[in-house]
Amino acid sequence: MTGWKSRARLVVIVALVGLVGVAIGPTVRLTRRVARAYAENETCCMVPPARNAWLSVRRALGVGLYHGQFGQDMWIAETALPAVSAGFFLDVGSADGIDGSNTKALEDRGWTGIAWIRSLLTWKAVPAGWSRTSSARSRGSR
Repeated sequence: MTGWKSRARLVVIVALVGLVGVAIGPTVRLTRRVARAYAENETCCMVPPARNAWLSVRRALGVGLYHGQFGQDMWIAETALPAVSAGFFLDVGSADGIDGSNTKALEDRGWTGIAWIRSLLTWKAVPAGWSRTSSARSRGSR
C-alpha cells in the first residue's frame, strides 16, 4: 500500500513539474524577447526607461506600434518630438507605405504628409494603408 501511494505522489509531482515547465517556458521566452527589445530600443532610439519598458513588452507580444526598419519612427515619436501629435512629414521612397515605413506610425498619431513612391506596384497598395496621406508617384514609373 505504501509503495502505491509513493508512486501516485511521484506521478502527481512529475505532472505538476511538467505543468509548471509548460507555464514557465513561454514566460522565459517572452522575458528574453522583452529584454532584447528593451536593449534595441535603448540603443537605436534612446527611449526614456519607463516608456521603453512599455514599448518593449508590446513589441515582444507582437503588438507593434512602429513599422520602421531601424526604429526611425520610434525615435521621432518617442524621443525627438514626443509632444507633437499633428506634425507634417515628407517620405521619399516609402515602399508600400506600411512594412518598413518610417512614417506610418506618425500618421497613426495624427501627422500628415506626402509619401513619394517610385513603383507603380506599391503605388496601388498605398491608398488602402494610408487614408489621410497624400501620395505622389514620380513620372515614368513602371
